[in-house]
Amino acid sequence: MTKQQRKILIKIIIGAVLFAVAMAVTHLLTLPWWAELLIFLAVYLVPGFSVLEKGCAEHCARAGV
Repeated sequence: MTKQQRKILIKIIIGAVLFAVAMAVTHLLTLPWWAELLIFLAVYLVPGFSVLEKGCAEHCARAGV
């Protein structure tokens, strides 16, 4: 396993753990919809930030921004 693969695997594991915690919190507590949205958005950003960053960089490069 390369260093980059290990880094990606760690992000996926952290994201899965955070998702499990977020599911438990939303089932145990009554939260407004926007609070649940913020919780799951934060969970998504852990493994998905690199994808968003790369996509934004490619889009900006194509658009000439």
